[in-house]
Amino acid sequence: MLSGSDSVQRLFDPGSQIVGMIRADKTVIVGCMDQSVKAYSLKGHAIWTVRHNAPISSLIPVNLASQNISGYILSLTDGTLQLYKEQHVCDEILTWPQAPKMKKKITNKEDGDALPPSCTDWNPIEPDPVFVGVFGRYDRESGALAVMTRSGAVLLLLVKRSATFSPTGVIPTCAKQDRPLLEPPKRSAALSQSVQRERSNCIAITEQFSKDLSVMKRLVAKTYLELLEARMGPVSTDPTRWPITLNAQILGHGVRFKIVYDLTMTSSTSGPKTNLSIVHQFDDTVYRMEKPLIPLPFIWPQVKYRFTSPVEVIRDTSVSDTIRVLLISSGCPGVTILSLNVKAPICDPLAQSS
Repeated sequence: MLSGSDSVQRLFDPGSQIVGMIRADKTVIVGCMDQSVKAYSLKGHAIWTVRHNAPISSLIPVNLASQNISGYILSLTDGTLQLYKEQHVCDEILTWPQAPKMKKKITNKEDGDALPPSCTDWNPIEPDPVFVGVFGRYDRESGALAVMTRSGAVLLLLVKRSATFSPTGVIPTCAKQDRPLLEPPKRSAALSQSVQRERSNCIAITEQFSKDLSVMKRLVAKTYLELLEARMGPVSTDPTRWPITLNAQILGHGVRFKIVYDLTMTSSTSGPKTNLSIVHQFDDTVYRMEKPLIPLPFIWPQVKYRFTSPVEVIRDTSVSDTIRVLLISSGCPGVTILSLNVKAPICDPLAQSS
């Protein structure tokens, strides 16, 4: 619910049921049942995702001003309890080694030698994950963690005043004055000869560089012009009227494969497009298509659409043929919005024999 409003707005979709959700600074951190922790901005944009090797049991917010840490404690069902700052581990609080079960040795003691039960007799062999906890101030300690495990044991953990927490996996950035200066190359005979050769032929080197650059620019412009004239680009030739991009990908090889298309309307200001179609031009003596015509009745801006067209090779030519893909509109007959060429894979003889 937005502040100052009575309406409820859906900010993000984590894709799985939420186990715990906290807010750290300007980030909303969500723990999901698919063993992942995801971070979103206050506007609902995804920032990062971390997947763990065990299901998540709880998420405990942590705010420790003395260490400048605003993070969370993550508890997994395998008994692991770790302190995180964003997606980086700062400390491992509890871990469970894979140790075999040990049988207790039975000793005969007299009644007078029996020891009283200990209050801190929590030492289970099997992992006892933390299900709930809270971090905050306890008596004189500013950093205290109280947790309850699955077996019902209550633990109180205190942060040492001399403890330091630094995220692992973060590349430290050194200050400007601490950056090492570049060492000049050693003055060797090869370096002296190279410098002398460049000084003597500096005009010829500059002219050759300018010539190569001009040739490269001309080749790029020529290729781009041929692409526009043949209308073979994945971008529309009229972006103002048809702001559409179309990409194709081949999945599979051999006798049967699929062509997967990703179509997106890039402009957010233009309205939706209707009555579009994807048409294939191919040799029907070599390929058989289940969907030679894919109708697109409605396309919404800024939405990615995916279509699949299965293809079967009916005659092996031992060469990679080309399938031409056209995007047309029924409202503009005879006009191709955009087109691209798809290189079909070579038929695999092993797949054909099977």
